[in-house]
Amino acid sequence: MVAKAGAGAKQALPLRKLNTERFAEGIMQCLEPDVKAKAQAIAESIAKEGDGAENAVDLFHRGLPLEGAHSMRCGIFPDRAAVWSLKTRHSALRLSNLAAELLVENQQVQWTELELIRNQEWIDFQGPGEPITGASGVLISAFQDAFQGLASIPESTRRDLKKHGKRRRQQKGHSVADAVAWPGNVAVATRGA
Repeated sequence: MVAKAGAGAKQALPLRKLNTERFAEGIMQCLEPDVKAKAQAIAESIAKEGDGAENAVDLFHRGLPLEGAHSMRCGIFPDRAAVWSLKTRHSALRLSNLAAELLVENQQVQWTELELIRNQEWIDFQGPGEPITGASGVLISAFQDAFQGLASIPESTRRDLKKHGKRRRQQKGHSVADAVAWPGNVAVATRGA
């Protein structure tokens, strides 16, 4: 961006490709009068924009609904945020915690007549839209975890598994059934049958 604006070295190089000659050349390019003037112009435009964090907060506050039918302000105490509304369809009164508490305390309304307001709903979870997508996501995640687990088995454990498999192949003729039948075969052989 700086190179395109002409406010710095003519070519931006990654650190791996940078050597002393290219670094010195870049510094010399930055010291040229026209480059200094362009850098100064960029600095002035940034200064005109002001504090970035303050600008972001101001933009956020300008977007809040503070006036009109869906105002976030309390109808009784306008300096407070509305948290409650009356459930009746005839009233659009929005109340802060303080206003609701005072009205309930003075027996003008009951808590059951109030409902919480959702002034602004922020989507903080971008999860699956329906059960099928959710279930398939869980299955895919489980398989990924299983394969990552297999891939992270230490080399010594892999060698041991290979040795175990080799021993099993060598003992292919021997099985659990043979081990159970063997004592019976010994008994028959000793009896002489």
